[in-house]
Amino acid sequence: MLKWGLRLLSWLLLYAGTYALFQPLLVVLDIIPFLGPYISSGAGWVVGLAVFLVTAMLATLVISIAFLLYHPLVGLTYLACACLSVQESQEPRVV
Repeated sequence: MLKWGLRLLSWLLLYAGTYALFQPLLVVLDIIPFLGPYISSGAGWVVGLAVFLVTAMLATLVISIAFLLYHPLVGLTYLACACLSVQESQEPRVV
């Protein structure tokens, strides 16, 4: 139980730290007179969603590297999934 609690705590801290990187952008948007709070609120939701996706990719990468040390076969599988998720998020496919 402690192990899963620490994993959840580390994921939440990774999310909070990544969100804190984008907080100055939201503050700058909030300074705009009259429309600033509305724009900042909408941008906050967009930034929150983007940070969630980035956190999921980074957490998968960290977990796969840790598994690579202790369980190489499982770690390689996780690492392949992490690399594919990062690669797929880089460029959209043109059909």
